[in-house]
Amino acid sequence: MRAPSFFRGPGVSTLSLLLLAAACGGDDGVDDAPDARVVVVADGGRLELPGCGYDLVTRAGAEAPAAGVDALGADPAPRQIHLGYGDAPPATSIAIVWRTDEDTTATTVRWGVAGGPLDQETDGLTYRYYSGLAGTGDLIRLHEVHLCGLQPDTAYDYQVGGVGVDGTEAFSTTATFRTAPALAASPDAEVTIGYVGDGRGGYDVWTEIASRMQTFAPDLLVYTGDVVTIGQSQDEWDEFFAGAPELLRQVPVVLAHGNHEVNAIHYYAQFAMPSDEENFAFDFGPLHQVILNDSPVDSATMAGSTRDFLDDDLAAAVTADAPWKVVTHHRSLYSSSTNHGSDTTLRALWAPVYDEHGVDLVVSGHDHIFERTYPIRGEVIGTEPADGTIYIVSGGAGADLYGIEPQEFSAFSESTHSFTVMEMRRGMLSSASYRADGSPLDSFTITKPAP
Repeated sequence: MRAPSFFRGPGVSTLSLLLLAAACGGDDGVDDAPDARVVVVADGGRLELPGCGYDLVTRAGAEAPAAGVDALGADPAPRQIHLGYGDAPPATSIAIVWRTDEDTTATTVRWGVAGGPLDQETDGLTYRYYSGLAGTGDLIRLHEVHLCGLQPDTAYDYQVGGVGVDGTEAFSTTATFRTAPALAASPDAEVTIGYVGDGRGGYDVWTEIASRMQTFAPDLLVYTGDVVTIGQSQDEWDEFFAGAPELLRQVPVVLAHGNHEVNAIHYYAQFAMPSDEENFAFDFGPLHQVILNDSPVDSATMAGSTRDFLDDDLAAAVTADAPWKVVTHHRSLYSSSTNHGSDTTLRALWAPVYDEHGVDLVVSGHDHIFERTYPIRGEVIGTEPADGTIYIVSGGAGADLYGIEPQEFSAFSESTHSFTVMEMRRGMLSSASYRADGSPLDSFTITKPAP
């Protein structure tokens, strides 16, 4: 988790969030009290990640990261294991995050090339954040290890956990991840990307969808926002992780911030993503994926720094390096839902940038439907992919569904729980969407000359 340490999200009312226990006994009422607790400062902070050359940064509401120490608590078994990325290329790196009891600080990953021994060991960083509002509730202990300098398009086995001071071990079972291909070395590489969002409150549906998505063996999962109903609800985050344990510990996930996440520390603390974890981009084989926050703390940034980042990033994206340009954010520029519908304010800000730089797809959520538009450029509706950007609403991961009133821009729409799987290689992008029960929903293919 990387972000400016000066960030202040909703519910953070003071610079220092302190957890103090009332104490009695002794002249000063604190120092001599046998049950006095240590003050926990949750101002955030930064520390360089071993072997990667960039910092892990935590926000206000969480502790500063610290190196792991050989200590196991009462419940040291790793849980909620999931994968992400830092500021190194996905072809040569991975980030692994997990949770334990509060007192476990041993933070180690054992790893090796798949099928061989786990003959490598990397220690990481650990930190805590508050599960409630404004520094209240339990402290949640997270562990984060980044592996850098890996080989592209290579499967690795790994275990997470640690060793106590007495030599006692607490490690997970072995799981496997695969690094992204490097297009320069493998120009014909193909990747499979899953897109889904808006699971809040419907975790039984999310569990079903996650299981079905796993059968497609995606290389990367992109979540379109609104994982939970309210960002500070730790119980809901726990339900999200419980619904997809095998998928999340094998497939890296990046998320677009949804309005229901309310920029809570829970969102930023629990996932490893590049840059400030709000607006970032990376190449994943033939895919250039951009993630944007369209519900930031300061809404003025959408017309300022966020739009500037989007413009600069897309201008710098070389088609030959990543021929498919996909942008993901939460709110939909084009939607025929009867609930939110098209966000015309956001459309006015960002659609001209998509048009200028030839973005192939924009995948969003917010409306709990599935929809695919015809290609659109300059608000002119075309018929062929070359005529503009195709906008997809993928907001069907479990939240209550919305109604639909089809608009002229809609090529296909349905009020249903769903997910989308895209296969991309140089010259061809094939997209297939499915209902939660696995039945086919929609599909399309885009072809263009390979560079």
